[in-house]
Amino acid sequence: SLCDGIHDCVDGSDEENCDQGGNICRADEFLCNNSLCKLHFWVCDGEDDCGDNSDEVAEMCVKFPCPPTRPFRCRNNRVCLRPEQICNEVDDCGDNSDEDHCDKITYKARPCKKDEFACNDK
Repeated sequence: SLCDGIHDCVDGSDEENCDQGGNICRADEFLCNNSLCKLHFWVCDGEDDCGDNSDEVAEMCVKFPCPPTRPFRCRNNRVCLRPEQICNEVDDCGDNSDEDHCDKITYKARPCKKDEFACNDK
């Protein structure tokens, strides 16, 4: 596909001159299929930032290297998460792989008050 952020042509010509109506993205931005520009930081984060889901296309995200700020790759190989999204009782991956194998004790609980005690189940 033209201007989808994936170099389909060996020479990369499918990604050249992708101004789509004069809308040229900055170097730190991703050109969505609907001509919007979104930060590269938001690509393959599991959220439809473009509005047409072109920043979350599975074929692209499988090849997408997870950035240092989002080092955890979900089992589905499509989403990169921040460390604080792991074991937070929210299925950020969509396949629950960020919540599998979580020791319940790792959840951040508030300290107990004087008249309280911590249960073992969470």
